[in-house]
Amino acid sequence: MKERIEELRKDPIFGDIPGETSDNRMDLMRLILSELLQGNRQKPRSEQEECSNMFKKFASQKPPTYDGKPDPTEFEEWISDMEKLSDATQFPEKWKVNYAVFYLKGQANLWWKNVKGIQNEPGFGWEKLTAAMREQFYPYSLQLQMESEFIKLSQGKRNVLEYAVKFNELARFAPDLVTTDRQRMNRFEGGLNIEIRDRLSSSRISTFQMLYDRAINVERIIKLREETYGKRKGNFEENQTNNKKQNVSYQGGNNENQNFNKNRGCAKCGR
Repeated sequence: MKERIEELRKDPIFGDIPGETSDNRMDLMRLILSELLQGNRQKPRSEQEECSNMFKKFASQKPPTYDGKPDPTEFEEWISDMEKLSDATQFPEKWKVNYAVFYLKGQANLWWKNVKGIQNEPGFGWEKLTAAMREQFYPYSLQLQMESEFIKLSQGKRNVLEYAVKFNELARFAPDLVTTDRQRMNRFEGGLNIEIRDRLSSSRISTFQMLYDRAINVERIIKLREETYGKRKGNFEENQTNNKKQNVSYQGGNNENQNFNKNRGCAKCGR
């Protein structure tokens, strides 16, 4: 078709003979219009094929499903997993909602069927979808409960690794409290045991990862010192006990000698 358009454009009689000029112009216009219409039809088809191929790639990663149960941890993990998968597969943002809602099951799927019209609202995308889902499946009262648990969190009897795991788990429920790395560092350090905090106070720490690494190292040193001191103390106490036993035995021996001498009679008279 493109060849035919070029042929008509280069036609030597194009515009020379009145009758043929009109016919050639009409043919050219029809061909160009047909070419444009065909191109417009091909674009959606090409995009649809790309979307389908990307979805197959996305589905091959076995994305998790969400059933709408009121479990904030499960809900936040589903959102996090979906975001990681979208980054890994690098599909366009405009397809993110359609891909994600395919993995809604049970109550979550019924909810989406009832409200799916919201995707026609201006600017509707992933952020607005997750906000709507939080409002439905993660009620405000539960948010306050989880946020309060995060605020009160301290290391206690946990080691630093266990404390960090719990900290990161609960931090998802209080994003406004850890919007910057510095806020996150202050919260984390404030919950550490006093022995570790004291040793960190003199360190220059600029990132959360650095704080975590230093806390792990300080804890290791404290534990090593306690074990070393415990061994020394045990050896000292053991030595003290052995010395006491030796003293008792020595004193006992002296008493026996004294009793023996006391019971012996006079060497001269036998009394």
